Amino acid sequence: MAVYPLPPRPSRPRPAWPPPEGGAAPGASPSGGLREAFVRLCRLDIAVESLRGDPAPARFDLGEGAIGHRAQWEVVGDGGTALVDVAGAEALQDHPLRVAIVCGGLEAEDGRLFRFETAETLRAEPRLSALRLVLSCRAVPVSPGDRVAILHHVGEARPSTLVEAAAVARHAPDGVAAVLSLAAEGLLALDLDGSILPETRLRRRAPGAV
Repeated sequence: MAVYPLPPRPSRPRPAWPPPEGGAAPGASPSGGLREAFVRLCRLDIAVESLRGDPAPARFDLGEGAIGHRAQWEVVGDGGTALVDVAGAEALQDHPLRVAIVCGGLEAEDGRLFRFETAETLRAEPRLSALRLVLSCRAVPVSPGDRVAILHHVGEARPSTLVEAAAVARHAPDGVAAVLSLAAEGLLALDLDGSILPETRLRRRAPGAV
C-alpha cells in the first residue's frame, strides 16, 4: 500500500490530530470507552473482514489544498476499505477533516473513504441492541461438543443463520444463547444491519482475525 507524505502546512493553521496523549485538554481525544465499543462492534459485524490500527496516511482535496491525515483505523469489508477516526464531540471541533460530518464521509485520493465514529453512531440501532444482546450471553457455558458442532456448522454453511446454528447445539438449554456466547468470544460474526432474528446471518471468525 502506498504511503503518502504529509503536505506542507496550509496557510490557515490546523491543530495536530490526534491530540498528544497526556498533553491534551480534557475531552480532546476519544475516550477508551468509545474505542472499545468500536472494536467490539467491528469484531461482531459480519461485514468487517479486517481491522487495522495506524494505517498508511491518506491525502484529501478539500478545495484549499491537499491535506494529509493518518486515521486511527482502517476497516476492510464488503463495502471496500474505510478509514475511521473514533472521536468525541469536543474533538470533532478541531479535526482537520470535520467537513466529513456534514458530507457523511470523504474520499481520499487513493480511493479509501474516511468517516467518523462517534458516541451517537456507536449507540445507533440496531447494532447497539445486537451488541448488548451478545455481551449478555458471554458468560453462558458452551459444552465442548456444542462448541465444535456450532463452529463446524457455521464454517461449512458460509454463511449460516442463527436458527440453523442454534439447532446443532445438542446439550445447551438455550441454543441461541450458546451461539451468541461464541460470538461474544469473537469466534462468530453477525449481520448487524437489522435486529437479531432467526434468519440473522452468521459467519465463522478466525481467532484474532479482527
